[in-house]
Amino acid sequence: MNVDFTPTDTANYSNASKNVQSMFLEATPEITWSKPADIIYETALNSTHLDASASVDETYTYTPASGTVLSAGTQTLHVDFIPTDTANYNITSKNVTINVLKTTPTITWNSPPDMIYGTSLNSTQLNATASVNGTFVYAPINGTVLSAGTQTLHVNFTPTDTANYNITSKDVTINVMKATPTITWNSPTGIIYGTALNSTQLNAAASVNGTFVYTPASGTKLSAGTQTLHVDFTPADTANYNITSKDVTINVMKATPTITWNKPANIFYGTALNRNQLNASASVPGNFVYTLGVTQLGIIISFLTTSSLSELI
Repeated sequence: MNVDFTPTDTANYSNASKNVQSMFLEATPEITWSKPADIIYETALNSTHLDASASVDETYTYTPASGTVLSAGTQTLHVDFIPTDTANYNITSKNVTINVLKTTPTITWNSPPDMIYGTSLNSTQLNATASVNGTFVYAPINGTVLSAGTQTLHVNFTPTDTANYNITSKDVTINVMKATPTITWNSPTGIIYGTALNSTQLNAAASVNGTFVYTPASGTKLSAGTQTLHVDFTPADTANYNITSKDVTINVMKATPTITWNKPANIFYGTALNRNQLNASASVPGNFVYTLGVTQLGIIISFLTTSSLSELI
């Protein structure tokens, strides 16, 4: 570098000059690169995160490279800047940090089909799956018998890779329907008309505790023929069991009345038969028809009824 000096007082001073050597250093470009917004694990790095810029033309080399999936946590992003004009600009670099949040796995678990009270929970109901490997813990647990009604099933999922995935959970509902008790009651053995119904005929049993109400009731005397017996069963636990009923049939056979008729006293020939001899009685109301056989004469005399006999005497 050269400098020429002209003094103000040229009458007394001469012009002068001087040369010196100077070194011009390369400039360091300024890189502009703000800390990227948080991302979720499994998100690949892209131009949204790797977006450094500088005041001169340049080439950027990022570490990690675009497309990299970072682990959860605070991670460092690095860029090397190579200016196009390396004669006048230095190669430089810059670091920023990015926060990688854990991902929450997706649990797939639909509400199971209805089940009947008394059925234990099993893999048909407890069948959740997740988007990553891990362990499921159900509440209520496998083997539990739920009460009737709409019940909630819950699962906690712990991923194998807890460094990058959150522990999560899910609830579903299941409808537990009341069970219908089983009534055991065979058609009773036939009875004879006049026999009152009792525990021999009204002997239904059920698969659970409860109360039986019979129709007709105990003590009833049924008419002859095929009759229907009915029972209504109310379980003690009506929260979980349905009220139910059952019918059976019973054959009521006709009864045979008892006839009381003692052998009459001897009579003399020529004595007309009358109520002294024809005095049968029965255990139920009805009509008597008397028949007399006289083998010597070959004659059959019929007395139609007790009342008609009086007309003959």
